[in-house]
Amino acid sequence: MKRANAQDMNMMLDGMLLPGDAYNVKVFAQIIPTSPIYYLTMCGGALGALIGGLFQDEFGSARLHNAYIGFTNNSMNFAVLDDWHIDKFALAKTFSLADITKVNFTDKMVAFQATIWFGKKKVRISIPKKVRKTDLAQQADCIAVIKDYLTQVKNAIKAQKKAA
Repeated sequence: MKRANAQDMNMMLDGMLLPGDAYNVKVFAQIIPTSPIYYLTMCGGALGALIGGLFQDEFGSARLHNAYIGFTNNSMNFAVLDDWHIDKFALAKTFSLADITKVNFTDKMVAFQATIWFGKKKVRISIPKKVRKTDLAQQADCIAVIKDYLTQVKNAIKAQKKAA
């Protein structure tokens, strides 16, 4: 079975770039559904997975999604991978960084987790610090860049609220 790799990540994310844009950072991550249905079906084994597939979220079904995420100066691009074949592209989503209204994150020992609100849409991501048996060795360095950026966004939102 094929694993996440830098070649697929670059191919999928580079196809989503707008003319003149460039990525500051690219990572492999998991998108965690925010729907309460996910938490109900998560404990249901195979039956729960089938039921979760019936309900839709922003990225398709209410299940975990593997994705490559790229940050530019203006956007956050998600190249969502197929549930069964990690080397196949399933869905593309782009969110404008100017639309971020709230950010929460935690930096745990094995993964960086963030919840980002784009208006009323909420996206939860988990970025592993190491992706085993792959050529994605730069994950930990990329997390530091993402953490710094999200801290700046969080501080800007606080300052904007104080000014209002």
